[in-house]
Amino acid sequence: PFAYWLAALVEEPVRMITSLSVAFYATRIVGGVEWLIALLFAWRILGRLLPDSSVGRLVAFAFLALNPMLLAMAWSVQNDSLALLFGFAALDYASMVGRRSFDGFRGAVLGAIVAAGVLTKLTDWALVVAIPLWLLLAPRARRPWKAVLTFGGSVTALSGWWFIRNFVLYGDP
Repeated sequence: PFAYWLAALVEEPVRMITSLSVAFYATRIVGGVEWLIALLFAWRILGRLLPDSSVGRLVAFAFLALNPMLLAMAWSVQNDSLALLFGFAALDYASMVGRRSFDGFRGAVLGAIVAAGVLTKLTDWALVVAIPLWLLLAPRARRPWKAVLTFGGSVTALSGWWFIRNFVLYGDP
């Protein structure tokens, strides 16, 4: 629901001032901007993954940024680009903070980012599993349980209501 709520914040005022057709294109632009922001996070992640290879970083980034399927998807009315934005933001935050520095507060912040991704598109659920595993299995992590618990609590508190709502309304989470 998050992507469509965000798009509606743009679409409705534009429609009221102009027309339905212009509002449709404004909504498409929202997805494109989300993709551009997601690419900023991807660039930062690639910088951490390939610190000594500017050519490798540039090639990997170009492969992602110029992928025809991703470009078409991002500049249409979809929730995918925002889901990628939240996924890349979570990975960027986690890799920026580093495993050793994760405390309860940072776990909760990371959980909030992932919860926004889950509320955008359920495909971000993989981060709900991957991030706690990363925290727990990191050989240099200090007291990872606190971060894992606050991460899980944050994800549950911020996105769990959606699944309960769906179960109540539709009989299926």
